[in-house]
Amino acid sequence: MAGIHYRRRLRSRIIISFTLFGFALAALFACAAIYLRDRLEDQLVNNRLEREVQNFVDFKREHPDPSAQWYIGGYDADIKAAHAFGNVAFDRQKYDTSGVYDIYELGVEGKMRPFKLAVY
Repeated sequence: MAGIHYRRRLRSRIIISFTLFGFALAALFACAAIYLRDRLEDQLVNNRLEREVQNFVDFKREHPDPSAQWYIGGYDADIKAAHAFGNVAFDRQKYDTSGVYDIYELGVEGKMRPFKLAVY
């Protein structure tokens, strides 16, 4: 009779071990998927912003008139053209190389919000 009890206990341990292993593996895959999604999303947004800023600069070179209209597709963006940092806020003048930067700024509602700053 003692052998049967031991077998049940061993079976229970194996079942619990595999169940915990399955949950741990599922949690690991979920974390990896979330990390990869965030990273790929950030890369796609940064690449799109870099292309749009280059297109904007090319447009402004072809149409230097300040009233020339340019539309950035699908984004709500604040586009500012600055010549030699003329119109750029002082705290953003440190971003002098081309690229997309993650910055945090006080939003309208008074909370810190993340923004992307594209420089070309």
